[in-house]
Amino acid sequence: MDAQIAEFKRTLKKAHLAGTLVGVERVDLADGLIVGFVAGCGPDWFALDVVDQSVRIDGVTCLAYADLSYVEAPPPGADFTLKALRALGVERPTGLDVDLTSLETLLRTAGSLYPILTISAEGSEPDSCWIGRVAAVNRHLLTVKLINTEAEWEDEPEEFGLDEITRVDFGTLYERALVLVGGDGGFRYN
Repeated sequence: MDAQIAEFKRTLKKAHLAGTLVGVERVDLADGLIVGFVAGCGPDWFALDVVDQSVRIDGVTCLAYADLSYVEAPPPGADFTLKALRALGVERPTGLDVDLTSLETLLRTAGSLYPILTISAEGSEPDSCWIGRVAAVNRHLLTVKLINTEAEWEDEPEEFGLDEITRVDFGTLYERALVLVGGDGGFRYN
């Protein structure tokens, strides 16, 4: 398994440098294929500028290499996707400012740059995610002020063990819509 993870890392780092579209899958966590451009690579986590099924860049997804079961660069349908992005005038984002050194730094920097994040803990809650503003983070624990699907802020924060977190998303259209309707929950840009 370690050899496979090392190969996934090499493929993703190479795709990052070349600007190649990639497809990744996490069979054990049942995501299906996630397609995007590698936005950054850390020691244990990497970030993708996600290309959704409507051929739009829809935020950033951060995943752990250890959770991957499949990586392909370029993925099936890449020629069409690249042509469609060009035809639609969609440009690939550049310059991810999120620190991928560790999950703690990823959460801290993303939380300082984006008003809300989406947190997934698919190992224990495969069909759930939590969306909210990072209130605090340390080596072991993330505290989030949650916003619900009606764009209403919850009164009490939720805590997550960092060892439970399997995916972090930010900058998505849905997250932006929640903030537009519900406000930023006291977020202050750094």
